[in-house]
Amino acid sequence: MDIENILKSKFYFWEALTDTEKNTIVDNTFFNKYKKGDIVHGGKSACTGIIYIIKGKLRGYILSEDGRDISLNKLNQNDICIMSGSCIIDDLNQNFYIEALEDTELLLVDVDCIKKLSEKYSEVKIFILEIAKDKYQNAFNLMQSMMFVPLEKRLLGKLLEERQNQNSNVISITHEDIAKDIGSVREVVSRNLNSLQDKKIIKLSRGKIEILDLEKIEDEIN
Repeated sequence: MDIENILKSKFYFWEALTDTEKNTIVDNTFFNKYKKGDIVHGGKSACTGIIYIIKGKLRGYILSEDGRDISLNKLNQNDICIMSGSCIIDDLNQNFYIEALEDTELLLVDVDCIKKLSEKYSEVKIFILEIAKDKYQNAFNLMQSMMFVPLEKRLLGKLLEERQNQNSNVISITHEDIAKDIGSVREVVSRNLNSLQDKKIIKLSRGKIEILDLEKIEDEIN
């Protein structure tokens, strides 16, 4: 694996560094594998490092006071996550966790290297802030949706999103996973899905949801 070329393609500040600094980052970048369900990063005291996903999918989430986990974002192949490097920016990710949604391969960049460079190069600091801003924007949008968008509308939006992601009217997803992604609980999601089934909008089966009336769902959202 050519770690240097991967980092060069993802870190746009790369050419501003000296050869020694580049080599230091490469020497402090580590390849790791995680199984589906493994916790890649967890807790406010953790400082896992900056993550680059080579293969697989991750889910970032926070834990509520009552123990529910609420999804903040999904990370796919070629994505970078800086919220896993909690010590790079103070209080960057209180109670933030990352789990592997499928078998995943990734690079972990030691955050101390990047933090030191951010104090020397404005390009590195801007890079960090831009990635953090994007992740926080996703989290803000989710929280705003939870506060102001009715649950049924969030549920229908999730069904459309999964239909597009899976390229099928029959989507594979559990009620529990839907609840995590829209900031609800499984019992409430199941009740609303059963109501949609009664209206002939969807059809439920074990681990799957078939969309029967796509036009109705789109009309409800719009």
